[in-house]
Formats: sequence, C-alpha cells, structure tokens
Amino acid sequence: MVIDEEGKFKKNNSIFRVITDDGITLHLAGKLLFAHNEETEFSTDISSIKAEDIFYLRNNLNIQLLGVVGSGDQPNDFRSSFNIVPNKNLDNE
Repeated sequence: MVIDEEGKFKKNNSIFRVITDDGITLHLAGKLLFAHNEETEFSTDISSIKAEDIFYLRNNLNIQLLGVVGSGDQPNDFRSSFNIVPNKNLDNE
C-alpha cells in the first residue's frame, strides 16, 4: 500500500481501518493506493499490481470506511486522534 503519511491532517480525507490476514490493524487516512514491489539488482521499484494481486487483496484484507477527517472540534476519544467525522451507516451496524 502507498499512503500519504500526512493524510490524517487533511480535512475531508477518508479514514480507513485495514485488518490484514495476519491480524494487524492499521488506521489509514487518505487515498489507498495498491502497488507491487518489484525487486531489482539495485533497488525495490513500485509497479502496477496484477490481477492475482487484486484477487489476493480482495480476499485477505478487511477494509472498513470509518469516516472522514474533520475540523478537530471532536471530543477527545480514539476517533479524535484522526478527528474523524463518523460514517453514520457504519456506526449503526
């Protein structure tokens, strides 16, 4: 995954919870871009993902939309560390 390390500071960016197949939970903000690491003799390059990569990601990642980055006037709880404006549809599940 390629992410913007300052995404959580940009108002209206989406906030995602990503749970990997080995149970690691990530909270990521902004656009999620998926790329393939291609090892060369001298470096690791980023290239387009292949159909089998998409199939693997779809079946092995649990990606949930939590909300969007807000203005920072939220109560001080977990979500305010990202200043998340909750996604009402997900909070009712």
